[in-house]
Amino acid sequence: MIYIAGSGPAGVATAKALLERGHCVTMLDVGIELEPDMQEQLQQLQNHWNTNVIEKFKHQIQDGNSLKLSYGSDYPYSGVSQHHKFKFDQHVFCTPSFAKGGLSNVWGSFIAPYSANELADWPITLTQLEPYYQKILSFIPHAMTHEQGSHHYPIYTQDSTHYHLSSPAQHLLKHYQKHSTALAHQGITFGTARLAVHFKDQKNNCTYCGLCQYGCPYQLIYSTRETLKELQKNSKFTYLKHHVLKKIEEINNIPHLHIEDFNSKKPQTLKASQVFLACGALNTSHIMLSSSHNPSSIKILESQHFMFPAFLYKRFKNIAQEKLHTLCQMYLKINKPELTSKTIYLQIYTYMEHYEAEFKRLFKGFYPYAKILLKPILERMIVLQGYLSSEDSGALALTQKEDTTEVQLMPQPKSQKDIKALLRFLFRKSFLLGFIPIGLMLKISKLGRSNHYGGSFPMSTKTQQAHTDIWGRPYGYTRVHLVDASIFPSIPASSITLTIMANAYRIASECELYE
Repeated sequence: MIYIAGSGPAGVATAKALLERGHCVTMLDVGIELEPDMQEQLQQLQNHWNTNVIEKFKHQIQDGNSLKLSYGSDYPYSGVSQHHKFKFDQHVFCTPSFAKGGLSNVWGSFIAPYSANELADWPITLTQLEPYYQKILSFIPHAMTHEQGSHHYPIYTQDSTHYHLSSPAQHLLKHYQKHSTALAHQGITFGTARLAVHFKDQKNNCTYCGLCQYGCPYQLIYSTRETLKELQKNSKFTYLKHHVLKKIEEINNIPHLHIEDFNSKKPQTLKASQVFLACGALNTSHIMLSSSHNPSSIKILESQHFMFPAFLYKRFKNIAQEKLHTLCQMYLKINKPELTSKTIYLQIYTYMEHYEAEFKRLFKGFYPYAKILLKPILERMIVLQGYLSSEDSGALALTQKEDTTEVQLMPQPKSQKDIKALLRFLFRKSFLLGFIPIGLMLKISKLGRSNHYGGSFPMSTKTQQAHTDIWGRPYGYTRVHLVDASIFPSIPASSITLTIMANAYRIASECELYE
C-alpha cells in the first residue's frame, strides 16, 4: 500500500499524480476541521446573509491575537502540541498544522511559479517543473485581471476567470503603466496578482464584500479540502482521519509508519510499500528527526516577512463603501543589486476593515473623536507585505532532544538592514511609485511568520545526511519520499504554494513506484 501523510498542498498534489498513474493510495491525516456550530452558521450564512453571524467571524481576528484565524477559529493550528512536541525560541513564530487542508485554510491565495533565476541553485530546472505547474493549474481555480503589468507570470493555461481591481489598485496600475520605463530603470517591475479564488463558480459569485481576510463567507478562496473532496470520489483513494505520524523506519526496504490515534493516543504500526511525507516543512522535519538515519540537528530556511503601510498621493473618498476584495491586488518585484543580489517581492493590499480596526486599537476611547480626522488617512492608505529570499534571511535551527524538537533563531543581521535600505529607496522613488512608505510603522516579523520556509532536507545531486535526492528520498531510505517544502534547496521571495504542489506532483509522477 502507498501512503501519503498530510492533506495540505503537497499531499493532494501527490495523490492526484499517483492516482493518475493508476495506483491505489491511502492518505493518513489528522484532519481537524472548523467547529460544527461554526460550520452550521457558515452554511446558514450562505443561504441567508446575517450581519450578526459575520460579526462573530470577525470578533477574534480583531482582538490582538497574533494568529490569522479562519472564521474566528484557531482550528488550523490546534492539536499539534498534544502529539508533536516543539520548544520555540521567543524570537520564532511557527504554526504547524493538523487541519484538513493544512495552512491552505488561512493562506492569502496568491500564486506564482518560480522563475529560472529563482531555481538557479536547485538540482532541477524550470523546464522540468513547467509541465507540473500546468497540471496544478488544471485543477485549482486561478483568477487574473484583464490588465497586465510590466511583468507577468506565464499563464500556462487559458482556463482562468477574471476579477476586478479596487479603485486604488486601478489607479496604481495606470500610474505604473505610464511610468513603466522609468520604473524598469530603477529595477522595479509590477503586475496584478493571480489568485486561487473562485470569483465565479457554479453556486456563488464573489460579491466583493471585503471579508476575505476573515474567511470568505461563500468559501470561494481555494483550500486543498476541495481537491480532497474530489479525490474521495475515486475508488482507489482512501482517506483515514485522526492519524498522527510520529516517526518512520525503513526495515529491509519496507517502510514502517509509527502512528497514534489523535484522540486516544493509542499507538499502531503500519507497513507500506512506499510513503510520501507531506505534513508541512516543520512537522515533516520533526518526524524525520524522530526517525532513524537522521542527524539530531538540521536547519530550516525562511523567507523573511515584513509589512509597512503607505499613503497614496491620491485620496479615494468613501473607499470603505466600495465593493472590493481584500486579498493581494498587485505586486512589485525589486531587483536592485545595491540593496540585495536577490529579488525582493512586495504584495500590495488596498483598503480593508483591518486598517480601521488598528486605528481603533491605537486610539481606544478617543477613536470616535479622531475618526473624522483619520478618514482622509484611511482613504489614502495601503499596506505592503514584503518578502526577502532565504539567502538574505535568518534561519531556524532544529535540534532533537529526546521527543522534543527545539526551534531556535539563527539571525541574519543583514536582513533588517536590507529592509530598512529598501524603505529608504522606496521613499526616494515615492513619486514614481505613487505612494509614500511610512517607515516608522515598519513591522519586521519573527522568523517563521511568513510560512514560507523549508529546506531542512534539501534536494541535492550529492548523497549525504540531511539531504534528499531529486525524488525527495532522504539519506538511508529507498521508499520514503519527502514532498513538501522541506526539500527546497532555497526559499525564493516569491509565493511558495504553487511550487510546493508542482514539485510534489513531479516527484509522484516520475519516481519509481513499488507495490
